Amino acid sequence: MIKLGNQVMDNITSLEGVVVGITRWQNGCVRIGVQAVDLKDGKPVDPIWFDEQRCVRVSRPWPRRLRSLVRSKSPAKRSSDFELGNKVRDVITGLEGVVDGITNSIGERISLCVQPVELHDGKILDLVYLDEERCVLVEPTRPQVSEDSDAGPGGPQCDPPL
Repeated sequence: MIKLGNQVMDNITSLEGVVVGITRWQNGCVRIGVQAVDLKDGKPVDPIWFDEQRCVRVSRPWPRRLRSLVRSKSPAKRSSDFELGNKVRDVITGLEGVVDGITNSIGERISLCVQPVELHDGKILDLVYLDEERCVLVEPTRPQVSEDSDAGPGGPQCDPPL
């Protein structure tokens, strides 16, 4: 099982880095946010997201600047107060939606990927990413899975911001 702070490699591109985010989606997909440890043009590059099945843990000596991360108790142990499928409300904007994904990030930060339930001009709105602390539970609903589908869980989802 891959955890926050692990060193991993994408088994297709061989990109290596540190796991800085893990998102569990309502449809069963798990996406791993990998932060490369090298700089590009003197700046960090954005994390790249992979399906969990593409990531393998690697055992390499940690760069000196990352050793404190390894020695810390845990990059993130906290679990969300919400579950996939819960209906929530953003206390700042009043937006209501269903929790479609939950992202754990280093630093014990948890973000909810919320699918608004209201249509706008007859169209579905994009997912909204909210810090867990801004949300309140409206209804403790469970994920809705179609009985008409033969598809198994998984499949790429949006890459959440960290």
